Amino acid sequence: MKLFWGYFFTDLRRCFLSRLWCAGIVGVAFFLFFSLENMGIVNKNIVSAYIFSTNMSGAVISFVFCALPYATSFSEDQEYRYVLYSAARGSLKIYVFAKAAVIYLSSVLAMMGGTLLFLLLCRTQVPWMDWEQDSYGVALAGGYGHLLSEGRPLLYCMVSALHMGLLAGVLSLMSAFCSIYLSNKVLVLLMPFLLVTFLASVDTGVFSVRMYFAISGVFSSDWQNLLYVLIISLVPSLLIAAGIYRALSKKL
Repeated sequence: MKLFWGYFFTDLRRCFLSRLWCAGIVGVAFFLFFSLENMGIVNKNIVSAYIFSTNMSGAVISFVFCALPYATSFSEDQEYRYVLYSAARGSLKIYVFAKAAVIYLSSVLAMMGGTLLFLLLCRTQVPWMDWEQDSYGVALAGGYGHLLSEGRPLLYCMVSALHMGLLAGVLSLMSAFCSIYLSNKVLVLLMPFLLVTFLASVDTGVFSVRMYFAISGVFSSDWQNLLYVLIISLVPSLLIAAGIYRALSKKL
């Protein structure tokens, strides 16, 4: 466990001291604004604007910027042969899973940080909510709708961003896996956009990728919805990390 945390904090410093981390947050915020298109801030309040933006194309593109901070780190380590050094001084398996954890965490935080930036910039122009307009029916009926009814719009938006971030973590790990075989970093970073576009076109029912947007809930209680989202995020992430380990083992 000590070796894991050593790898983890080394990669954590490397990630969060990078300019790409800041670029990822700004990119997420930019494409949430991009989703608003020519409509401006929808209904002149933040919650309506956020709900609208996360259901448009810009929200899908924002997943690319969640991968930007660290999804290419495996390919960079291979290029500079740092992976050999890391495996020699410890364990390749622990190195892979620690780095995968940082990729996942950085993607979640990039989505949440970009969303918070978007919300705060909107707040300089309009109020959080406008109950005079009947624009929250879907949100109130869906997952975490009680946060809106209790007058906690910031928390509602950030929980929704967390759900999107959990999806971003899985997508970024898929990019990291692809980076082992693909030398084109642009294509690697575009992988989240390609994957989520594909998943959104084929999923159905309780396994719908749209559950991550937290606008509608699958179960009746919040904790069940949260547990569901965590499971369908963490389980694939662990499997992808195992795939990365196997792929690197064959290359070394």
